[in-house]
Amino acid sequence: MPPPGGCAGARVRGREGAVQARARANRWPGPLPSVEALTARFAAYREAACDWRMASWEGIHAGVEAQACLLRLTAEEALLLEGFADE
Repeated sequence: MPPPGGCAGARVRGREGAVQARARANRWPGPLPSVEALTARFAAYREAACDWRMASWEGIHAGVEAQACLLRLTAEEALLLEGFADE
């Protein structure tokens, strides 16, 4: 299974050390941000949001709505990571 975030995620992970160094230099208050934490929390959000969407529908439409939600939110995550990778 490919890592969360795909190719953009790999490019962002390549910049993670520099981002964490900048956060340390700026006295970041708390745990340093990480790409792994970002993708894990996004996955939890996506699952909860799409479960909610699925529960809002009855019958065969529930599964269709859940899949549409998963595709939409996964695409949003990919675009977010692409933006981070291009910074």
